[in-house]
Amino acid sequence: MRFQGVDQFCGGVDVDPRILVITIVNGFLAWSKPDNNSPMPTAWTPAKILYPGRFVMRVRARAALCLILASFWLAGGGYAVAQTGQGRQTGDVFTVIGVPIDETAESAAAARVIALEAGQKIAYRRLLDRLVPRKAHRDVPVLTAQLLADIVAGIAVDGEKTSPVRYLAELTVRFNADAVRRRFRDAGVRWAETRSKPLVVLPVYRAQGTLQLWDRTNLWHKAWQDLPDSDGLIRLVVPAGRTSDLADISPAQALAGDDSRIGALAAHYGADGALLAAATLQTGDNANSGLLEVAVSRFGPGGADQTSVRSYGGASGVPLESLLASAAQQLRRDVEERWKQDNLLRFGERQELIAVAPVSGLPALIRLRRDLTSVAEIQTVDLVSVTLDRARIRLRYLGDPSQLVFALAQKDLALTRGPVDWQLARKGTP
Repeated sequence: MRFQGVDQFCGGVDVDPRILVITIVNGFLAWSKPDNNSPMPTAWTPAKILYPGRFVMRVRARAALCLILASFWLAGGGYAVAQTGQGRQTGDVFTVIGVPIDETAESAAAARVIALEAGQKIAYRRLLDRLVPRKAHRDVPVLTAQLLADIVAGIAVDGEKTSPVRYLAELTVRFNADAVRRRFRDAGVRWAETRSKPLVVLPVYRAQGTLQLWDRTNLWHKAWQDLPDSDGLIRLVVPAGRTSDLADISPAQALAGDDSRIGALAAHYGADGALLAAATLQTGDNANSGLLEVAVSRFGPGGADQTSVRSYGGASGVPLESLLASAAQQLRRDVEERWKQDNLLRFGERQELIAVAPVSGLPALIRLRRDLTSVAEIQTVDLVSVTLDRARIRLRYLGDPSQLVFALAQKDLALTRGPVDWQLARKGTP
């Protein structure tokens, strides 16, 4: 019953629910139905027309059209995917939300025009901060009115407020992914698109002989909690310090890198790992800033060899809270920059592989294709063949296999090397 949706969708095409093999041949479907009298293994029964009388020289137009649609449906778009490649959208990576706009002019209408243009420019700068490493910002094309018109696909306005001469609102800007990518490549700019799964932050604080994590007096924890929202590619979650957090992990366990306790905390927040930020106040007191040393370690997938120590010094008389807030903001920015550098798209490295994935029916196959085409490193997804319980898929991608494995992991897809083909499965499935 797993593939019966095709014949329900397309009247005039009989797709037997016992079909064992569907193979893509020159972009179209060839399927086989088990023959009880055939000595051949059913999985290799030759494809045949179920009702020859209907297909002697002519196929009814509707049936033929539905057959093509079905083949494209199961093949994940087939020709369209292969032709567009970079043309598919990647979720909300190219959408910037929550842009505040506030302008004054001779009238509210004039202020609105000015505000909408200014808001789109702000959104573009935020998009650059999200995708492009800061060192490469100097190579980004200069923003002009024409460039803005070319790359903005649409805007949405919320919370409009006006006075006779003032206009206020909040803007959402959706950028044309293809147009942005084209401008970046023409300018020689490298960028990243892969979103990280969430990471929980463990802000351990050493000061005046104490070791704090969830304590209400932990100023380092408060500095992280008070950070403004970021719309970068990596999402950091700061636990509130509830009773469950205290039960999950202690400061000593965090510093020791206790994998089981860190994993328990991360699981409660739907995160893939944790970022340990262990801060030590070397000089100064609670009233005046001193030297702050922060040891940063990442735990979880992709966390190997990602430990570093940073120092932050405050000017004399600057409150300690300001030093901690500045250090937390800079540290988050550094983490985001590291993520972008590690996930830059490598257009000079193009490879392909065949992966075998378990599937439980048509909806699972469609969902798998959708997830694969949303991975920035993957350029094309071709269905080679599919049986009742598995599919063979050709992936053409950028970079090396390890980068592809890591990018797929952010979608909860595990790619491992098998004896012949690669194996692709959703995490948590056999």
